[in-house]
Amino acid sequence: MSANQGNVTPNNENLGGAGGNDQPPEGEDKPPVWLIVTVIVLGLAIIGMLVVIVMKVLIGDKDEVAASEEIPVASEEVDQQPQELFGLLKSSIDYSYPEYLEHIEVNRPKGSQLVSSNVEGFYVTLNFKLADGSDQIMIVNRSDGSVDTIIIPVND
Repeated sequence: MSANQGNVTPNNENLGGAGGNDQPPEGEDKPPVWLIVTVIVLGLAIIGMLVVIVMKVLIGDKDEVAASEEIPVASEEVDQQPQELFGLLKSSIDYSYPEYLEHIEVNRPKGSQLVSSNVEGFYVTLNFKLADGSDQIMIVNRSDGSVDTIIIPVND
């Protein structure tokens, strides 16, 4: 190749398909019809969802009015029978909760001060500071009224 030549590529007359034109032959490099239909349907769905979002923002949600209405409460209690789960009868599980005693008396240690109290489940924990500086913890069971006492002495 010399510097005088203007065209460095040879003339390829058959590159554009049959007949020498630049158009691809029929059916070649064209996407299938199902792909075109899918793209159009999905595009319309996206536009439709955008319209729904804009309408909800502009108009508001009508469900807010329904949420503020009073919900009726059932007037009678419904007893539900135990159901079988994987062939096991649920009646062996006790779903009842213990009834708490309405009035429980706990004898407070003489000369003590109640430092803290805590309620967990059906247990009440009372922490007393005694006159000699030691601590006394009382654990009260609200279902049967039993009281367990733990004394923590002062280390001298």
